[in-house]
Amino acid sequence: MTKKEMEQCRSLPKEIASIESAMRHPKSTVVVVFYKDYRTGRGIPKTKAEEDGGDEEIRILKKQLQAYRRKLAKQLVRAEKFIESVENSELRTILRMYYITGMSQEKIGEEMYYSQGRVSQILNEFWLSQGTKANRQ
Repeated sequence: MTKKEMEQCRSLPKEIASIESAMRHPKSTVVVVFYKDYRTGRGIPKTKAEEDGGDEEIRILKKQLQAYRRKLAKQLVRAEKFIESVENSELRTILRMYYITGMSQEKIGEEMYYSQGRVSQILNEFWLSQGTKANRQ
């Protein structure tokens, strides 16, 4: 798994939260309804504009939300498998805290008794080593 793919584990929950927030305050859209007026003796297309109260936006956002949740679930399964393949248990813990639970490097440092800078260094060294492994394969 690449660093970019792991970063999606951190960003997708934020996107999901954004969609959920948008669903709480949907924008009304003007819906144009077409019908035929037969009072004149022949069908004449007429339009009538109505507001939908945000129903259309909610429908679209629900589809997006489902898609993002499915994507996140798949990504988390892949990330867990990847993290489990790491030999160093301390590194596995840091990777899980950062990418799976979304903790900040500062919080991880507090939990692991490291500085934020050391946590950042550990993550950077890990990804550099992954790049080296990928080049050897």
